[in-house]
Amino acid sequence: MKLPNSNEVHFWTVDDIPVDASMFSILSAEEREKYARISAPRIKQQYLQTRLALRHILSLYHHSNLPAHWQFVKNAYGRPALSGNDFALGLDFNIAHTRGMLVLGFARAGDLGVDVEYTQRQARAIALAERYFSPTEVQQLLCLAPEQQKARFFDLWTLKEAYIKACGMGLALPLASFSYRFSASGVAIDFSAQRNDDAKRWQFWQLNLSPHHQGAIAFASSSTDEQSSLQGFRLCAWNEVQAQELILKRCSKHLV
Repeated sequence: MKLPNSNEVHFWTVDDIPVDASMFSILSAEEREKYARISAPRIKQQYLQTRLALRHILSLYHHSNLPAHWQFVKNAYGRPALSGNDFALGLDFNIAHTRGMLVLGFARAGDLGVDVEYTQRQARAIALAERYFSPTEVQQLLCLAPEQQKARFFDLWTLKEAYIKACGMGLALPLASFSYRFSASGVAIDFSAQRNDDAKRWQFWQLNLSPHHQGAIAFASSSTDEQSSLQGFRLCAWNEVQAQELILKRCSKHLV
């Protein structure tokens, strides 16, 4: 598996791959301890699949490192990254999961965030937006017909999650400090006076991943001014990869 170029993002979905007992040895001691502490069966299985998928995909990129050998470190906000000698690969990754879907993003020389949401869940769109979103985004929602508000809410929520994860701060970064605006096939970001960032360095993609799942990617390349490209992959067995055509809903380069 070839590493992404400096102006390339790799986006992975992961099948529900069977796990046998021997695979627990791949996890670190810290990961095994966390797994043991999780009581809810669905969350427990999701955590295990996520850690195994990350380790196997990293080894597909770098065959000389076995899945069990990867080491990770977390920043002050809890975002994981490669550590030690693995850090020298310059590979950034981000993970998101929801009911029925696990996704991962990989890139080099940049800031990367991904999100996925199960869109059939109940969401109090207006109430949540008024609590977390910018006034501009709340107004966008209120101007839509009620039957359109839920779809726009997930547009905004997935993009916001992708951006704050790319910044490595999670919800420590106020969701109201930046706003998205949309055209038919494009999306762009605006920042409040309090948020010190440059919209020109960011690219965004919105993806229809299934009839019930929507994804978003935020990426700011630190090594090139060129538009970055997006490639899709599917992990269908622990060591089996298929190229995947991604269904694009909107992306930032289409907005004029």
